[in-house]
Amino acid sequence: MLKINAPPSKSYTLRGMVLAALSDKPTLLTNPLYCEDTEVLTNALERMGVKAEKRGDDLLLIPPDRLRAPTKPVFLGNSGAALRFLIAMSLLIDGDLSLTGTDALMRRPSPALISALRSLGAAVLEEEISDCPPLRITLPKHPAKRDVEIDPSVSGQQVSALLLVASRLPEGLAVKLTKPPPSEPYIEMTVDALKAFGVSVERPRNLTYEVQHATPSCSEYRIEGDHSSAAFLYAAAWLLKKEIEVQGLREDSRQGDRIFPDLLQRLESGKAEYFLRDTPDLVPPLAACALFSPGGARIEGIGHLRYKESDRIGVLASELKKVGAVLRVGPDFMEIDPLEASRPAAMDPHGDHRMAMAFGLLSLRIPGVEIADRSCVGKSFPDFWKCLNQIAENI
Repeated sequence: MLKINAPPSKSYTLRGMVLAALSDKPTLLTNPLYCEDTEVLTNALERMGVKAEKRGDDLLLIPPDRLRAPTKPVFLGNSGAALRFLIAMSLLIDGDLSLTGTDALMRRPSPALISALRSLGAAVLEEEISDCPPLRITLPKHPAKRDVEIDPSVSGQQVSALLLVASRLPEGLAVKLTKPPPSEPYIEMTVDALKAFGVSVERPRNLTYEVQHATPSCSEYRIEGDHSSAAFLYAAAWLLKKEIEVQGLREDSRQGDRIFPDLLQRLESGKAEYFLRDTPDLVPPLAACALFSPGGARIEGIGHLRYKESDRIGVLASELKKVGAVLRVGPDFMEIDPLEASRPAAMDPHGDHRMAMAFGLLSLRIPGVEIADRSCVGKSFPDFWKCLNQIAENI
């Protein structure tokens, strides 16, 4: 059986980096993920006074006494997580913070987070599109209050951003969600990271997270393997009817995407139905596999996929049709029929790493599938093509 290592978790790496920057002493991140998202966040933190030093495969982050405002706009590539986390970190910076990114990032809205900052007294200027970068954020000397409401509908990431900075506000912060969030496991991962840095998060009421004033502190923070990336490895093995062991994953992980092997089993007989509001990153590999299942699949609860690096519902629908797929999509669902006859196609991932990886899965079963902009997988899984070849070539 082929044994293959899962890449480190991007989500835990980014959360660990933010908390290390807000800490009171150096933090060694062991087994961090090095990818485009972590690179742009590292560059941003360094411009705010954080020192970042590679120690072999590890990363040492040394926080400044106080975060400083960069003199020029901070470029964040296409990293939605870095954007949201830095919007929230502006609450702790002396001076204005200007944020920009790629054209794709400048179409990714953060309406709830921007509204929350304004309710805390911040002045937020959107220079082009409402609720999107380029942004310039100016803070008062002290937040106007210690509680805030936020609508998590577009992205639970906006909730995580507030929670990460909450303990460093003078009186902490109570974050009340106006409705149940999508991708809730990612918020729980944020709470898990906060606890590792000694920050307590209370849940006094349903949909309310309360964080008391404290300084995060953790001398060494180990990053676990990434279940989201591992899903593509499991999917590749399933498509090729091979067995693999993905190493470096925690079975008791807070990552919601750990359920992917169970989802694959449900594809084996008849039409499978899924509700993936909490695990939207599993939709691309699952959709690719559903084409080669006996009954196809219906996937619901995924409307927020339209606000990722691309409109993932729209891109999957348009690109999968190129290879002969029959799909039906709506605002919140996708229905995929088994593929009856395939054809070669040039697939456009629209700059989206998870779209490129999903189309890479198709190339295992459909001759003549070519993927444009293969390098965009560097956003989360730089070694994806190498790992895919390992699985394909293993006998």
